[in-house]
Amino acid sequence: MALPNAIVTITGDVINVKADANPNARALLSGEIVNPAGNVTTGVGLSPATMIGSGQNFTPSRMNGNWKARIVERQPNQFIIARGPDTTFQFPVALAVPGAPTGCNAVPAFVTPGDSSNNVKCLVSWLAPTTGGAPTSYSVFRNGSLIASGVAGLGYVDTAVANNTAYDYTVVAVNAAGSSGASNPGKAKTPTVAPSALVAVLGVGSLVVSWTGPAGWVSFNLSRSVGSPSSFAVLAAGLGSTGYNDAAVTEGTTYYYRVTSLNTQAGYNTIESKPSNIGSALYLTVPGAPTGCNAVPAFVTPDDSSNNVKCLVSWIAPTTGGAVDSYTVLRNGVAIASGVAGTGYVDLAVANNTTYDYTVVAVNAAGSSGASNPGKAKTPTVAPSGLVIECAGAVFSLAWTAPAGAVAYNIYRALGSLTTFALIVAASGSATYSDSGGAANTIYYYRVTALNTQSGYNTIESKVSNAAAAAWLTAPTVLAHWGLERNDNTKPKSRHLRVIDISAATVNAGVGYSNPIGIAGTVCPAVGVPASPIGSAAMPAAPGALVCRITERPLTPEAGRADYFTMTAGPLFAYFQITIGSPVGLAANVITSACAPFTIPIYRTGRRTYYDAGSETLVNERSPTRAARGTIWLKLRNTRRDWRTLAGKLYRDLPKRRGHS
Repeated sequence: MALPNAIVTITGDVINVKADANPNARALLSGEIVNPAGNVTTGVGLSPATMIGSGQNFTPSRMNGNWKARIVERQPNQFIIARGPDTTFQFPVALAVPGAPTGCNAVPAFVTPGDSSNNVKCLVSWLAPTTGGAPTSYSVFRNGSLIASGVAGLGYVDTAVANNTAYDYTVVAVNAAGSSGASNPGKAKTPTVAPSALVAVLGVGSLVVSWTGPAGWVSFNLSRSVGSPSSFAVLAAGLGSTGYNDAAVTEGTTYYYRVTSLNTQAGYNTIESKPSNIGSALYLTVPGAPTGCNAVPAFVTPDDSSNNVKCLVSWIAPTTGGAVDSYTVLRNGVAIASGVAGTGYVDLAVANNTTYDYTVVAVNAAGSSGASNPGKAKTPTVAPSGLVIECAGAVFSLAWTAPAGAVAYNIYRALGSLTTFALIVAASGSATYSDSGGAANTIYYYRVTALNTQSGYNTIESKVSNAAAAAWLTAPTVLAHWGLERNDNTKPKSRHLRVIDISAATVNAGVGYSNPIGIAGTVCPAVGVPASPIGSAAMPAAPGALVCRITERPLTPEAGRADYFTMTAGPLFAYFQITIGSPVGLAANVITSACAPFTIPIYRTGRRTYYDAGSETLVNERSPTRAARGTIWLKLRNTRRDWRTLAGKLYRDLPKRRGHS
């Protein structure tokens, strides 16, 4: 007969196996269990009634998987005779509530560490419990509120946090049996936003760094990089203010700064903020004072007649103190130019005959130096004016109008032209001068400058005055050709005189005048026979030209023939005059002296005069009838024909009168 089935009842860690029916007077029965690993445990033999009633208990170790139970028939000696059918059951490991996690920690961090964003997060971590049932997941709490469940691992990233805020994190382990107690709290305080508006400026012996602190700051870490913003190192940590004086600096070096804030709180993990903007400054000291300041007056346009002046200021760069960025120029204590880059300045805002004291200050970012030594300049006067020359033979008397401020004069003279002037008198204290001993028949040119010297000041002479010219001349030698002819070359039908030729043999070429060319023959009268009793021809344009003048009284021009004249009663005379015009090359402002003209009369008195158609020479002689110096006696002689003036009529005398004088 088959054995009964096994009935399995599990109470806690006890497995009870019973028989489900009477085994029909079998001797002994027992229960038998097989764990999932195949290990068999067989109970001792019991009476069938016992196995049907209370059954047999087993306390094996739990093992997840399929267990088997069955009824076993035994002989009295416990020998197994037969086994009943298997009853399958589960006897898993006992499921307990997990123990609490340990080692909970929370650390603040930045969401994106490498940029300027202030976004933060908290990194929460813990250790798995070592007691209780095995957790299947974890729940994370922030400040007592659940923020995450079903967390599989041992860490959690909380990105829903704000800057400068304290957070307490706890963790609970969970399994099917339930939830553990809370872990220890992990405490984190997120950083502040970055400090802002950092600037570095030059101070006295230091660089001064300042910034704006964010809300919640407790202290600051200031970092510095030397020479470039590439290698920052902490310069000062835990600063309790928003400023710092960096005295560990070297002249001429640029320093870069940035700062982070700290918001430490006891018991909480904190980190410093992201860094502020970078500020930099070049360390300099105030420059030393410039030296060698000098000021020299000059003319704005040296080569013209303008009196406009300027002052040329120069100095030497300081050799002590910090490097110079620029200079400020002061005139008589008042700044007239700033930001001057070089070591020189031209001051155009100055007046004639005025003293100026210049000083210079060196400037850089650290400040301004002391003033240099003064450079002293006195601008020149305006040029003397109205230079004139009075002549007394070989003595030339110069006079001019003195400009305001003049204390002395330099007098210059040139020979023959305006191109090469030489100083003949220096620092004369008078506004007049007499020059003598010059050569005859030579043009001398003069000009004058003014001096306004003053002790301690650089000065220069003024521009030159107008030029004046003078010459003392000897009387010239003139060769004149005269002739008298009848109008038809056969007999004197009318009374007339024709000027055959007039020319100048010498007109003192040494004076610089050209000899007159073309003033010969009919040209001389053609320049215009005057209608006045004395009259004069027009002045030729060429300087120093010979002017022909013929009195009208003895001659009447014939109609249509300017070079024919009808002789009338009265003295017959003519004269030449040399007049100095403006010498060649003389500027428009040159005043020419009236030391010459010379007048050379050519005359003959009486009613009977004989003329030679040939040449006559006019020489420098004293007239036998006049004592006036400079006159020339015209000696006339008859060589071929005799002419006679009688009662106002002109006729030809026969050859029998030849030789009459």
